[in-house]
Amino acid sequence: MTDNLKFVFAAADTPDVRVQDRTDSSRSWHPKLSQGKVVEDYAIVSRVVDSRTGSVFVTLAGLFHQGTQAAGDFATNPRLIAGFAKQAPKDWNKKNLQVVLHTNIVNGVPESATVVAAHYW
Repeated sequence: MTDNLKFVFAAADTPDVRVQDRTDSSRSWHPKLSQGKVVEDYAIVSRVVDSRTGSVFVTLAGLFHQGTQAAGDFATNPRLIAGFAKQAPKDWNKKNLQVVLHTNIVNGVPESATVVAAHYW
């Protein structure tokens, strides 16, 4: 279900894990580490309707567990969704979508995620 999506996780054959825009190779988001600890992470939240069944497929995952936690918080927090809706197209809730999120990590805990890219179709 995620093979043809715009935003994907990529690592190539190196430890260079990142979120990659498959339609624009110049756009990618890399985590930041300091003294071996993650201090910035990225995540992808996707919502896609399966055209065969009509079922909704939702994924959320970060490059590291802190990004995954931030994505879960984003997807379930009405205040964060309301903020996202202000910048999204009016009919965003009826479209397939992907959102790339960024979070700062403080003492191992992710802060509220911010949207750095979004794609609707």
